[in-house]
Amino acid sequence: MENLYQPPHRPMKYPNMCITQSRFVTFSSWTNTNTADKESLVDAGFFYTGNEDHVRCFDCGIGLRSWEAEDDPLVEHARWSPTCRFIIEKKGQEFIDAVQTAVRQLEAESLLGHLEFNTTVSNPGDTENENITSQSVVEKDVLPCGRPPTAAERKNPLLTNAAQALVEYRYLPKTVKTAIDIVLQEKGWRELTSSNLLRTILNLSNNGQLNDDTMQPFLQDKIHINKKRSLEQILDIKQKMIHENREMKERMLCKICCENIVCIAFLPCGHLISCSLCAPSLGNCPVCRTEVKGSFRASFAV
Repeated sequence: MENLYQPPHRPMKYPNMCITQSRFVTFSSWTNTNTADKESLVDAGFFYTGNEDHVRCFDCGIGLRSWEAEDDPLVEHARWSPTCRFIIEKKGQEFIDAVQTAVRQLEAESLLGHLEFNTTVSNPGDTENENITSQSVVEKDVLPCGRPPTAAERKNPLLTNAAQALVEYRYLPKTVKTAIDIVLQEKGWRELTSSNLLRTILNLSNNGQLNDDTMQPFLQDKIHINKKRSLEQILDIKQKMIHENREMKERMLCKICCENIVCIAFLPCGHLISCSLCAPSLGNCPVCRTEVKGSFRASFAV
């Protein structure tokens, strides 16, 4: 008889579906042949709701949909409901931690990729900087764009372009300010980039040095900086963006066929280098040679 996985402090959401056969019967009307197979879904604790490809876990009650053929129900279950007692008992905490680590790495890499589109442009209208020559400025006291920070930026580094990029991605200003202080202290203004700030925030979060409320989405109005830019500068920015966009598209191509977009991340290493057509033929990750024990489909925000 199947283990009922009954937690002492939280009842199952759907106890009548705790038996494997009971869940399997619900898939009698399952007609989604191009998605995850019903045997795998049942094994992962899901039962069919009867609506399109919507399934639910009998224990935690989470509902998942929009399944595709290459999706691994166990991985998706651990990804979206890591505290589910059933999936913990079935796969173990180590498996769930590996899935969550891979997801966080993927999200961070995706955000870092988006941040590469932020082009820092100096402001020709800053009269306070007009008389400062390159000889009079210490290299460490210069922003990545090559100009020294303005008086306003020195007083409030959140006004820099690097900080603004993270604020626009809904990081709390106090979180960004904490990262700014660390980067300025350890590396100086020259290394005050969005990527360095994000890596610092991720390190602080992984080390438990940020409170939960520090990482909550920032819902207040964004801070806007109005700068006068000449036509030549605008055209230069456009050309740089086009070039960076072309490079990013090339990096997003499958490293196996070099034709399709990468969309499958391997477990436990988390490398995202293959499309859905090439992934099934790979037994080991081509990057680190680690044995592929699972995979999940990655979705990119547009």
